[in-house]
Parts: sequence; structure tokens; C-alpha cells
Amino acid sequence: MATLSIELVTFDCAQTLVDVRWTLDGFARDCMVRLGLELPTEAYDRLLQLYGAALPEYLQINLTKDADAGEQFWQRLTASWFQEFGIAESWVKPSRLLSDSLMYGADSPYFQLFHDVLPCLNGLSQRGIKLAIISNWDYSLHRILEQLGINKRFETVIASLEEGVEKPHSRLFEICLERVGVARENVLHVGDDLLDDIEGARNAGIRSVYLDRSHRLTYEAIPHRITSLTQLPEALEWIV
Repeated sequence: MATLSIELVTFDCAQTLVDVRWTLDGFARDCMVRLGLELPTEAYDRLLQLYGAALPEYLQINLTKDADAGEQFWQRLTASWFQEFGIAESWVKPSRLLSDSLMYGADSPYFQLFHDVLPCLNGLSQRGIKLAIISNWDYSLHRILEQLGINKRFETVIASLEEGVEKPHSRLFEICLERVGVARENVLHVGDDLLDDIEGARNAGIRSVYLDRSHRLTYEAIPHRITSLTQLPEALEWIV
């Protein structure tokens, strides 16, 4: 069987490269506990409501790719939330400093590399294959990858909210092809979502491999399937 001439492997990020355990309400609850601030249970539902109402503004901020503007958004949202529950505005700054430390600190429990990521990336790089990320994420993706120590391994990192389009739309894949300068027939995409990653890559005319960490599907259900990223370098030999 002929081996593909793969020049670029693109990866999804959440649950493919990075084990994500972050949710807005859960994260906010952790921050309040650490600050010693007691809020009723309904406060966290209200935070989600406030965020939902402000989402159009947040999407526009992401398009600017301005992390400072993003931080100002979260400060305003936090201030509005605190005000509704009688927490003094003076707590906003300490809350945001703690949030920053928890999100991006070296021991962050919310974003961790899966154990098979570095062996996979090393194996592909040793073969001269370029790497990129195509992820449905906000501007924080870049800093999280930096905190995890892998940001410099990729030719480009594409966060959907910064581009104004999300997988499975083919445009996000097209943006990657344009930035790296590789023909689509020489690209392989890897991800854990059948719609966003597998269907999305197909929409862009790009081959794909489904990462099935939980062993949910059979080979017959989806032929191009792996259960660990350590299998990917070998998989390049049989994907057609």
C-alpha cells in the first residue's frame, strides 16, 4: 500500500492534545472558594446567563486578537456579577489575579497535556512533518499552549473565535492551508469529534484520523481510527 506524502498534520486541541477540565461556572466556584467568598448556588447559573448575554461582545473582542481587551471584558463581567450579589467592587482585581494564576499557572488543574502528546509530536517532527492546530477555542488558546510548553512546536495555531468561523466549516481549514502553504492533499487532520474534525476536514478536502480515546467506535464504523496519538506516526503508513 502506498504511503501518503504528508507534509502537515493538523490537530484539534481540546480532548485531542489537551485534557480540558474547565467550565465557566465550575472555575468561578473554585475561585470564590479560594477567595473565601460565599455565594448562593444560583449565583453560578446567573454568571452563565450574564456571559450568554454578553457573548456577542466577546465574539467581537476575539476577532481583534487583543488579549488586553479580553481581560477587560472579564473584569466588566465579574464586576456586574459581583454587584448583583453584594460583593464589593474591590474584590474584582483580586478575583482576576487569582483567575489568571489558576488558568495559566504551571500547576493548573484545568488544562493538561495527555501523556501521548509529546511522543507523537516528537515522532512526527523527526520525520520532517510540519504541525499545526485548528481548534474551536477563544484567544486564550495561545497562552494555554505556552503554559504547557508546546506553543513553539506548531507552524500556526488557529483559534476559531479569532477567525469568526468554527469547525466543521471548511474555512477554518482553508485558513490553515493558506498560512502554512501546504496543498490539501498533503495534509492530515486529527481530532476527537466526528462532526467538527472528521466531517470538517472532509468538507475541506482533507484526509482525517479520528482519535477515539474512549474506544467508543469499532474499526468498521470508522476505518481511519486510532485510540492513542502514539499510533499516529504508524498510521501514516496505512491511511489512504
